[in-house]
Amino acid sequence: MKKNKFPILKISNIKWNQSSSKSLPKELELKWKCQDWNFFDVSNWLREEYNCTVNDLNIEQIGKKQGSGWGGCC
Repeated sequence: MKKNKFPILKISNIKWNQSSSKSLPKELELKWKCQDWNFFDVSNWLREEYNCTVNDLNIEQIGKKQGSGWGGCC
């Protein structure tokens, strides 16, 4: 059985919409769980994962890895 390769995304320069002192990441790497991704999907995943909206971020696909993904929606 052939295993799927999933994109590895480098998410950087994350600007959160927050007024609290809550510690949120400014960058991270994420293995996306489907082949396709876009700014809105990644932004929505971050919002749900960290319970905070994102004002801006940079996304770069830095590779692919076999196995199941960690984030995102298909």
